Amino acid sequence: MSDSYSYSSDYEVIGKLKQFADRYGVCVLIVHHTRKQPAGDSFEMISGTTGLLGCADGALLMQKEKRTDSRATLEVVGRDQPDQRLYLSKEQESLVWGLDHAENELWKQPPDPVLEAVAKIVSADNREWEGSPTELAQAIQTDMAVNRLTKHLNVNANRLLEEHQVKYENKTKHAGRRIRLAYMVVEAPAFEVIE
Repeated sequence: MSDSYSYSSDYEVIGKLKQFADRYGVCVLIVHHTRKQPAGDSFEMISGTTGLLGCADGALLMQKEKRTDSRATLEVVGRDQPDQRLYLSKEQESLVWGLDHAENELWKQPPDPVLEAVAKIVSADNREWEGSPTELAQAIQTDMAVNRLTKHLNVNANRLLEEHQVKYENKTKHAGRRIRLAYMVVEAPAFEVIE
């Protein structure tokens, strides 16, 4: 078997799994063994060819110095995340791995001034706002074109909700396009104390 056949074969198999994951919006986690020989790049230790990594969105490589160690490193590479190394330790009673620290801090998106301006329109005191895209552009005092503003909000609706607790809806009604913003109250879960 030639190297090119092996690469294309691996790429084809992983490609089919990736198509399945993309079609159904799920994450497919494939557990694969590593080879015993050391390598310059730790990801070369993933047994098989580079076709396994060539098609996948990312890879995680967990390593321990000895099989019985309760400490490990988890190296992360991928298209949509920064390369990083996580240091883990295993809680012996529960056998759950926990994060001790990260060699590279996780990348955080910089603040988005448009989302911040939109979030200021609604609050705990003023929970809803509704209007046209033009009215929204005027309310947040942006020079951004109205169609670009709505596209930006469509793409970042989840971020607006997660970071600012503002739900964004953009619907077409008989009077034209309407945007609705709603401040979402995030309540802490109630716990009952039993003594």
